Amino acid sequence: MLSASKDAGGNTAEYYAADNYYSAGDNPADSQWLGEGARRAHLAGAIDADKFNEARDGRLPDGSAAAAKENRVPGWDFTFSAPKSVSVAALVGRDQRLIEAHRYASQSAMAYVERHAATRIREGKEVRRERTGNLVVGRFTHDTSRAGDPALHDHMYIMNRTWSASTKSWHALDSRSIYGVKETAGRIYSSVLRHQAKELGYAVSGIDANGNFQLTGVSQDLSDRFSKRRATIVEALKDTVQTTTRAVRERVALMTRGTKDFSLKGSAKTDAWRKEAAEHLRGLDATVSRTGAFLSRAQAHIAKAFSSLPSSSPAITDALQTPSRQTIVGSRRESAARQAVHTALRDMTTQSAVFHEADLVSAALQTPQAEYAHPADVIKLIDEHRRKGALVLAENSEPGHLTTRSALDLEKALITRISNADPVWRGSDGMQTDAIAKSRGLTRDQRRLFDAALNGSDRYKAVEGVAGAGKTYTLRAVAAALESHTDTLKLEVLAPLNEQVTDLKASGLDARTVSSFVHAHQHLLKDGAQPVNRSDRILAVDEAGQIANKDMDKLTRIAEAAGYGRVVLLGDPKQHGAIEAGAPLPLVLKMARADVRMTSIARQTVPVHKTAARLASQGFVGRALDVLGPALKQVREDTIEEAVFKSWRALPSAKRQDALVVLSNNARRAKAVELIRDALIHDKSLPHAERLGDKAFDAEQLQTVHLTDARINSGMGMAAGDRVIFTRNLRGIGVEKNDAASIVSVDKSGKTAKLKKDDGSTVTYKFPGHKHQHAHFRVYRPDRIEIREKDRMRWTRTDKERGFHAGTGFQIKSVEADHVVIQTGDNKELRLAKSDPQLRHIDYAYAATSYAAQGKTNATVIGGVGAEDRKSGTHQSLYVLLSRVGARGEDPWERLQIITNDKDGLISRLKGAWSKPDAATLHAVSENFKDTIAGKAIAPKGRSDAQYERRSAEMDRDSGGSRSTPEDKSPTRDPIQREPDRMR
Repeated sequence: MLSASKDAGGNTAEYYAADNYYSAGDNPADSQWLGEGARRAHLAGAIDADKFNEARDGRLPDGSAAAAKENRVPGWDFTFSAPKSVSVAALVGRDQRLIEAHRYASQSAMAYVERHAATRIREGKEVRRERTGNLVVGRFTHDTSRAGDPALHDHMYIMNRTWSASTKSWHALDSRSIYGVKETAGRIYSSVLRHQAKELGYAVSGIDANGNFQLTGVSQDLSDRFSKRRATIVEALKDTVQTTTRAVRERVALMTRGTKDFSLKGSAKTDAWRKEAAEHLRGLDATVSRTGAFLSRAQAHIAKAFSSLPSSSPAITDALQTPSRQTIVGSRRESAARQAVHTALRDMTTQSAVFHEADLVSAALQTPQAEYAHPADVIKLIDEHRRKGALVLAENSEPGHLTTRSALDLEKALITRISNADPVWRGSDGMQTDAIAKSRGLTRDQRRLFDAALNGSDRYKAVEGVAGAGKTYTLRAVAAALESHTDTLKLEVLAPLNEQVTDLKASGLDARTVSSFVHAHQHLLKDGAQPVNRSDRILAVDEAGQIANKDMDKLTRIAEAAGYGRVVLLGDPKQHGAIEAGAPLPLVLKMARADVRMTSIARQTVPVHKTAARLASQGFVGRALDVLGPALKQVREDTIEEAVFKSWRALPSAKRQDALVVLSNNARRAKAVELIRDALIHDKSLPHAERLGDKAFDAEQLQTVHLTDARINSGMGMAAGDRVIFTRNLRGIGVEKNDAASIVSVDKSGKTAKLKKDDGSTVTYKFPGHKHQHAHFRVYRPDRIEIREKDRMRWTRTDKERGFHAGTGFQIKSVEADHVVIQTGDNKELRLAKSDPQLRHIDYAYAATSYAAQGKTNATVIGGVGAEDRKSGTHQSLYVLLSRVGARGEDPWERLQIITNDKDGLISRLKGAWSKPDAATLHAVSENFKDTIAGKAIAPKGRSDAQYERRSAEMDRDSGGSRSTPEDKSPTRDPIQREPDRMR
């Protein structure tokens, strides 16, 4: 396990030396300087206290000194802690080999952290990040917990200094570079230690999702006996009312931390532990002894097998004197690593076009093959993919990020298609657009969209419109203009989500989802398909920023195959992007065409709301929150969810029923929904018309487990008890499409699963691995849900035949003995049996996440986000939240309330830089600009070379420009592959 903390000023050499396991002598293993930075600074061997404290102050032996700053951070402590069973076997069972294995594992992990070390360098007004690849690290091995139990751990103290090759000087370390790979470093530590323990003859078990494990030969009773510190923390957590997050656990750990007892040293401490473990000593000592005997037998057996070889092969026999990972597991290890990387790449590239190398390593170490795949081999294979060009360094991204050649090729094809499309639109010839626009009262920005959609001859138009600019209103004007001109002209509108389509239809537009459009027309992409001519139609794609690369590629190819006269892409690249890989809209706007930019906001009427929405649309989300005043509320005693509920409860009844409640993530959403629904059932002070009915029943609910096809095909992310629903026929095991089954067990190697069908029969399903691109089924986690009269619900799975679409809402009108009556969004009443399978795919609709809220407008918006919600409380999600509110019709009511647990912390975090869109081409600026776009050294049709080069220059400027020291100019070094020599 790896934990990390910032040095607040007290981590002196004396602090670390006080608990060194070997402090009784002058053993160089007591403490040690590690890292390429330490070598450059002439720091080596055992750590001298004075040298350590000087380095903390920024003064290195080579004469360099850090600039004196009041708030300077001296360094960071990365602590690698062995599993309790390893600590017991090493320290109580006196297995010195495990201590060395632990050290080797922690140094391997730190070598990976060093691989990604970076700094920030100011050049004039610009600041660039440079990957330096060197650290100054002091390692201290400790053996005791604060409760006095055996706890083997290494403190890796990272000095706030790193050497820049470009400036030939020392700089402060960019902490993001080390914290960004912390999780992966922890997995590397666990994986390497597990491999080392197995090679020493230990059996391991209990490998969890984070790679943690236990030694099989150490009893759980003995581990529990020596886990007093953990027991104290667990007991303290029972008394807290807060959600048990990592931050809460760390705070409780600090609050319950006592002073270490240094009275016992060396062998005296070991003797005390062995005395405490007396009843377990025989079994523990036998386990340690057996591992030594096992290793000796293994070495003798292999040596005997090679004894018949010619005497010219002495190196093979000599190598057996020190057991080698390569000799013992060899090709199996390499094969496992290759499969792990392949699976991880398919998984990662489904979700992102650009990703951090550390995330790829971490993903590989979570595959079923990770039991045998060694981190060194995983990293070696990733470097091999880079050398061969399958993986490409994302030079214009943060250091350490990669993209793929296939992602670049797909984006290149898409941009080429849009840039070079033949001009075919003639539908507006003779149309009186001015009169129609004036009759609709369009604003200046809306008029630009109106004209772009109707005028000119280009097949493609791209429109960037901020939230609340009136894009939907303008599309209605476009549709009216087409219909009034001739019977044949028509506007078709697409959107990514079902609920967005519902809103578009409610406004009078002919709309459908992108996926349904692609599914209905994909036959046009087959060879020999009959040509189609829809040159008199405009295809408008709303919220195009939420469409992934592969879907946009299919959509544009279908649009051309179907002969659409014009395709209009509309969206806001600052709002949520696609769930899957790619960001084609920002890419098109940046590198192909940007016909209209709508910046005027028409949605909000309250000045402060409009100001906040405008600031957020310009990229200043932190400032937008700052101007809200009382509309941004900080909770003190309540949780965020409780405060959201109270804000909802305080509304007038009519506004309460219609309010849009938005939480930053699903966990918060579920808690808020529970509070709201409990009030609707039990709060008798609420109007009777608002309260839920008395009749209810309990039903099975299947919650979607969001897994990529690659993960499903490799048997990852699912467990016994989960439910699967097949998406195709598998006659070989007697399964039909839409059949359901329960998972009985999953083979840990990811090869097979035992399934129990609803008819009681069992089948063995073989995971296809890499043989199939698409999964055979989807995975769901069973739960229970109460369905009550008047409940507001939403579908979570689509049933096309009956018109039930995921994300769309409905209400329970009545609950009868064997059925329920529901009322759909278009006021149709339908009767469903309580046993209807579709009723398993429902959820409450009293609150939403910002992703689901995108595209909506509501007069009352209540939001909840934690300052610590870094993954869900992003710039994009807060921008969406800030821009949802808007008065409706003649009613002037407009209320926005955002609730957080730390106003200053949230504002400060969101004043930072936005993440770059997930477009491979925008990150990989080393690609020749023209080649990336058009595949040849000419400008796209309709654009001069000067215009083309100007867009290239704009892209470079917006992205931070070229780098003076591109990361891939120096050869890639694998810190683990070199058996952490640099960290010795």
